[in-house]
Amino acid sequence: MAAVDHVFSTALFHHRAGNQQQAEAYCHRALAKESGHAESLHLLGMIASESGNQPLAASLIGRAIKSGGPRPDYCVNLGLVMSLQGRLDAAATCYRQALEPDPGNWKILLKLGLALAALGQQQNAREIIETALALSGDAEPHFELANQLHLTGDLDKAIEHFRAALRLRPAFPEAYFNLGVSLMMQRRTDDAMVAYSHALQLKPHYPEALNNYGILLQSLGRIGEAAGYYIQAIEYKPDYLDPRYNLGLVRQDQDRHAEALEAYDTLLDLRPDHPEAHNNRGNVLLALGRPLEAFAAYSGAIQRQPEHAEANWNLSLANLLLGHFAEGWQGYDWRLRQRDASPQPFRAPLWTGAQVEQARVLVHAEQGFGDTLQFVRYAAMVKQRCGFLIVQCQLPLVRTLSSVAGIDQVVARGTDLPAFDFHVPLLSLPGIFSTVEETIPASVPYIAPPSSLKASWRERIPVSADLSVGLVWAGNPGHKNDRNRSIPPEVFSTLLNLPGIRFYSLQKDLPLAGAVSLGLEFTDFADTAAAIANLDLVISVDTSVAHLAGAMNKPVWTLLPFNPDWRWMLDRPDTPWYPSMRLFRQTEPKDWQSVIERVKTELLSLK
Repeated sequence: MAAVDHVFSTALFHHRAGNQQQAEAYCHRALAKESGHAESLHLLGMIASESGNQPLAASLIGRAIKSGGPRPDYCVNLGLVMSLQGRLDAAATCYRQALEPDPGNWKILLKLGLALAALGQQQNAREIIETALALSGDAEPHFELANQLHLTGDLDKAIEHFRAALRLRPAFPEAYFNLGVSLMMQRRTDDAMVAYSHALQLKPHYPEALNNYGILLQSLGRIGEAAGYYIQAIEYKPDYLDPRYNLGLVRQDQDRHAEALEAYDTLLDLRPDHPEAHNNRGNVLLALGRPLEAFAAYSGAIQRQPEHAEANWNLSLANLLLGHFAEGWQGYDWRLRQRDASPQPFRAPLWTGAQVEQARVLVHAEQGFGDTLQFVRYAAMVKQRCGFLIVQCQLPLVRTLSSVAGIDQVVARGTDLPAFDFHVPLLSLPGIFSTVEETIPASVPYIAPPSSLKASWRERIPVSADLSVGLVWAGNPGHKNDRNRSIPPEVFSTLLNLPGIRFYSLQKDLPLAGAVSLGLEFTDFADTAAAIANLDLVISVDTSVAHLAGAMNKPVWTLLPFNPDWRWMLDRPDTPWYPSMRLFRQTEPKDWQSVIERVKTELLSLK
């Protein structure tokens, strides 16, 4: 026996020194002397587990237990091997067996609790982990209990136990990281950043903490700093997909499209079935002016996740941009199923276009002011199929839409609604009426200001030999693409030195030096419409005023970014939506100067 023990001691020495082949050889020598030597069988099982051969490990440790009895360390290690194989029931059995001679062993209790949690037995798991905590006074049970509380949504208690673990073990980067995750879920951004900072101080090469710190920075608009953290996370863990995806999002926000495309392409090389990467890759390709490739990317996302609302929505927009109206409207209602969509809850059924001559139909506006102005043209078509038409819209549009043909009543969003029998979102109407380019209802004007209001604004815009031109150079800064569609005032204002033209600013909240400011006096779109009615021409970026002028059949020049909104389609200088509108497109991203130069040339030709 002494000889066997000596040989095994040598095996154990080599194992601890990391010389696995030598350790394995000495274990076999011991077994040659004593075929049932339990410690050698157990150590061989551990070596097999460490090398990734879990079935062999289970067999060897099982033989050790059969030969040497159910020693707690054997049972625990067999439980770990079973867990690695996904055999959680067997693992729990092993831990229970290990506890029989030592029921108060908190470390084994903790392992049993985690196995039960993985089996979905949360209540039992929590009770056992709490027992381990009461017996130990150590940081680990606090940490694992906090993790379970986090998973069940009890974030306050989870945070309490993460902090308790950190009081017992201040150098515990994983506890700081998980604390940060819980704090993020409570939107406690500053506290989460402190937690991640501590984790990174203790463990600078911590990819998950670097990634989450980047997410917080990105949420604060510090996207350049966020990118740096994502790059570090990728450097330390090249197969970590989350920071690659997040880096792609940041590069999109920075309009660094080639780098965004590279980030998504690299991610997809690692995981081809990542639908979000396919979808955002499509967005980047659109921004680069490659719509057919974008179409393929959106299709790739849908192929991998057929119910991906955003990808289906984006595919519909790509179809519309390419002029494929039938296919575009077919998928357009996917907008209502996106994560950020908040459709109003109506008890009345959805109107799908049927003839309901005695019914009251509510058409409710959605998206922006421009969308409402563009699609309210369908009101008369709805009215032909119902008894009474109610339109719910944004408050600043109520006066303006009251004169639209077919509408019986206009109500402001957020106010009490009258009774109605059916409802329909405004932007679903083109699909309901099977709109194609040739059948777009483009009878204009379909919006006109009251004559008295038009007359009152005529005093501010006197008739003269000069051309009177209204200007809008910026849209809503909250629009997701405003950085591309709005024009810096210093670029736009170069128009103002043209002779024989009197310029008027229709911008509601911003003056423009050299132009008469009208917009600062507007109370709603009815005032804007009355001012436009007294002008000769409107020049506007892609925002609601351009739609208003087009709906009034006023000459309007709309200035479009390189990657235009779907409704303007591609390449053409006109639009079937508004007969009086001309389109001036960027030919290169960010190049507004050349657009303004073309506008100047065209303005001079009018004199």
